[in-house]
Amino acid sequence: MARPQFRTLTLHADEHYPFTILANCYPHPSFDSAQSHRVPLTLIVLHSTSFHKEALEPTVADLFAFTSNQTHIREAWIIECPNHGESAVLNHSMLLSKKYAGYFSCETYAEAAQRLLLADIDGGPHSRIRTDRIVGIGHSLGGCGIVFLANMMPIFTSLILLDPFLLPIEQTLISALRRKLVSRAESRKNTWLSVQELEQDVQKRPWDERVRRLYLQYGLCKSDHPTSGTHYTLACTREQETTMYRDPLGATKPVQYLGRICGQIPVHIAFGERADVV
Repeated sequence: MARPQFRTLTLHADEHYPFTILANCYPHPSFDSAQSHRVPLTLIVLHSTSFHKEALEPTVADLFAFTSNQTHIREAWIIECPNHGESAVLNHSMLLSKKYAGYFSCETYAEAAQRLLLADIDGGPHSRIRTDRIVGIGHSLGGCGIVFLANMMPIFTSLILLDPFLLPIEQTLISALRRKLVSRAESRKNTWLSVQELEQDVQKRPWDERVRRLYLQYGLCKSDHPTSGTHYTLACTREQETTMYRDPLGATKPVQYLGRICGQIPVHIAFGERADVV
């Protein structure tokens, strides 16, 4: 199956913000502004920890296929956390610096998304904020991030949280879960010596086939070492993944905002049939 049409927007680092931010824009193939009699929808999407912006591309494609007739969806923007995917490769040296060790969290992911949404650059999503209804979608820790973002920017007309990592429970219980996630991330395989070995490993994962293919392309990166030769590693390193899990407030602080947000806009929460973590 062919990938949906998309373009990638790059917001470069500058003296005010040290990380490059990437986002993919997917225009709905059936949207026709001349035929739409309602205010268009623009979707703002945040992904989960250890993945990348393209991981939710199949979800967007399926949504577009489901709404192929008389759609009011103009486009979807999937914003990448700067320590994940292609963004992590671009920000590699900065992520290794002592100054920004352990920098990223659900909240700082939301801050990066806010920076991109407000950036006055050609082809950016900032113009949609003035003209469209904005729907926020977040998966797992991206679900926490989208709640943080909605608290920072009251631009959303509704939120959709997919398996959100929101935990209104005691800190002792959260600490036990956090230790489990950190331990799993620290033991995750992070080096493959060949494409064949890489493909065999990814094929074992219980994902949609499209997600597997995109993970091979964007979730991993090729590296050439002077002594060990060519190998493949995680784009979001084990260190960056554990940084996200160690975030002390990422799973609980957004819960404080939900009561107020739910009183202002519709908030939909969906959980998968298989309970992986939450």
